[in-house]
Amino acid sequence: MADIKDEEFNLAFLDEDDIDEDVPDAASTRLIHLDKDTEIPKRYLIRKIFSPHLEPPAHYHPAAEESQRRKKVHSKWGSEVIKGRHSFSSQDDLVALLSFESTPSSRNSSLDEAIIRKVRQVLSQKSGDDHLEPLRHSALQLLMKFSSTATYDKLGQCFLEGKIEEISHLKLTEIQAVSLITPPPCFIEIATPTDEGSNLKETLSSLLVSHQSTFPFLSVREPEHKFNNGSSPSNSPASKTRRVDNGGLTKPAVGMMLMFTQRAEKNSESCLSVVRGNSKEWEQVSVPQGITEGPGDEIYFKAANREGPVFAVKKLSPGSGVRIILFVNTDMDEVEHFYHLITGKKPLHLNKIEEGLSTRTFPLSPKLELQLVCHPALKSHPVKNTALCFMLKGNDVNKMCSEIPGGLRNIGEGHWQGKDPEGNAVILYSLLK
Repeated sequence: MADIKDEEFNLAFLDEDDIDEDVPDAASTRLIHLDKDTEIPKRYLIRKIFSPHLEPPAHYHPAAEESQRRKKVHSKWGSEVIKGRHSFSSQDDLVALLSFESTPSSRNSSLDEAIIRKVRQVLSQKSGDDHLEPLRHSALQLLMKFSSTATYDKLGQCFLEGKIEEISHLKLTEIQAVSLITPPPCFIEIATPTDEGSNLKETLSSLLVSHQSTFPFLSVREPEHKFNNGSSPSNSPASKTRRVDNGGLTKPAVGMMLMFTQRAEKNSESCLSVVRGNSKEWEQVSVPQGITEGPGDEIYFKAANREGPVFAVKKLSPGSGVRIILFVNTDMDEVEHFYHLITGKKPLHLNKIEEGLSTRTFPLSPKLELQLVCHPALKSHPVKNTALCFMLKGNDVNKMCSEIPGGLRNIGEGHWQGKDPEGNAVILYSLLK
């Protein structure tokens, strides 16, 4: 699959002022994605059970199971359905992946427009959803947009009860809610307790007052059970660092910087005015002088009274973009090697011997970079509810598991989690091929 182009993310607000003076607040709470585990619909599938004591030995049983996460599907997966309604899409759409299997009497190895129209007609009747919208298809799989969770579940119940007959000699074998995305090479996921996700999403979106499109580099998630992405044990080095340090210099290890050019100075000031004008939501973070590239050019802050990453605004940047930051405590070489394995990229090295500053910058795309920062005056700790998420190139999980120290564990639907050498949570995800 081709690499994602930066223009698909619409980062113009970092490069040039474009605030509409007639709109008092251009920020939208739809800018940042929020996923709630409790709202992920069930997955419906056919289980094939073999038993020598049954006749015939293979039996097919429809079943429903809970999903921990939504499978991610590229927004340009497969081919677009040409004939049919095409409504405005949003990140809150309920999209399902429908999988079919050819029956013995079928010669179909893929779906065509005529079959898709028939599928929509039959499933619309079964689900009671008059607004079913087929989106994209590949081989014997189809992406279908539902108007509500209720109609999705009604179709699932018909599936369990065996009430969905063959459609054009094809048998429906699976219904699964998915997340249709244009994936960035890396993004930050922040987990929150139940019922707090919407508030955090609104707080984070307020920083993007000059942005009027989806911002894919931040994601908020409400896990159903634990609300962290792998916290450290109480006797871990990270926890000891937090307990021992009393000088306020221990910072969250993960951060994100918005880099505004001079042409977007008004936009950068709008972002900072949100921080300065709301002390209940935001608090400034001090970093050693050697880390910033110029006096007053970089301002660091974080959400007040809340676990989470550090944020920063860089004004008058020579180039626009997003920088994901990781503050490293000790072994820069080991951490560098880890993220080289993850990204497949070679970093740019910068060592300022007098200041004791070392950075390693991985160029993930022309407007996105991952930067490792090590400075003797700054100590960091893993953020228990925050993870760095990377798209798995080539979907070779077994190879990655063998290379990453400590390995990876499956956390559901094409997602795997591990930790970097300093205990920071890392999530790798695959896309539907």
